[in-house]
Amino acid sequence: MHRRLDVNITALFEAGPVRVEGIVKQISEGGLLFYCNEDLIDNSEGIFRLSVFDNEPAISLPGRLAYKLSPKHGTALKRYGVRFVDMDESSKEAISRAVRFATMRQRYYSQARLLGGKNRNG
Repeated sequence: MHRRLDVNITALFEAGPVRVEGIVKQISEGGLLFYCNEDLIDNSEGIFRLSVFDNEPAISLPGRLAYKLSPKHGTALKRYGVRFVDMDESSKEAISRAVRFATMRQRYYSQARLLGGKNRNG
């Protein structure tokens, strides 16, 4: 089981002629949680293009829609659990790099929140 990280990454899902924009809200080295406005077909396989790093091309990751979650209360967004499939070495390196970046970012913001309420000089 891979550790899931909370993120907010713009993404595009492409499966044949289907192109759906959405947001990745959780990510791990095994998959992601994709939010969008569209109804998607269960078990669809396609490419997820994630805009993880500023000034760099999106990373492309093959995935399958493994399950659909009910929309959260107060939102119409659909939520899909995605498992990465058929990952080549380049894709594995890209997701590993994205997860490391998300981990560092999460630690930074956690520390900044802790220090924000304290006077560091005494």
